[in-house]
Amino acid sequence: MGVHYDGKAELMERIERNYADFKADMLLSNEKTIYDAAATIVAVEETYRQIRDYDFDSGEVEYLLGFYNPLLMIASFMEEAQDDYATDVDDALYELFAADNNEEVFPTVEVAAELRQIYGDDVNVELAVVREAATARTRYEQMLKLIYGRNGDCDDFYEDEGDNV
Repeated sequence: MGVHYDGKAELMERIERNYADFKADMLLSNEKTIYDAAATIVAVEETYRQIRDYDFDSGEVEYLLGFYNPLLMIASFMEEAQDDYATDVDDALYELFAADNNEEVFPTVEVAAELRQIYGDDVNVELAVVREAATARTRYEQMLKLIYGRNGDCDDFYEDEGDNV
């Protein structure tokens, strides 16, 4: 008889770790950072409270395990739902699973592993993603300046290209 893999247990362990990391980050933050993050803190706390008893199906578990921080991912949809005065995790998860760009917005496990190779094991993955995106934009702008001789920023180019950039 083989060993039974319980993906939900793994997901809940990851969510517990995500929650502990988030809480530790907030407790080490200054007052302004905490104030600015108030809506996110409420969303994370409410998501964490509701998600512990949520009955995920195996496809949802597998999907969420593909992301580095499923708690913050779900909480971001919960934060959007709060803007509409809805605070039910069911609504947030419905929107999350319906979204077709999650891999572009939230770091996957693979991206997190690559960032750890670049920056070390203690890297804040979310900040490293922002750093990499800013670096990529700067390199892209430099390339455009070299190729097209543009001066200043490239906002007019981005407007022309729309979502292709």
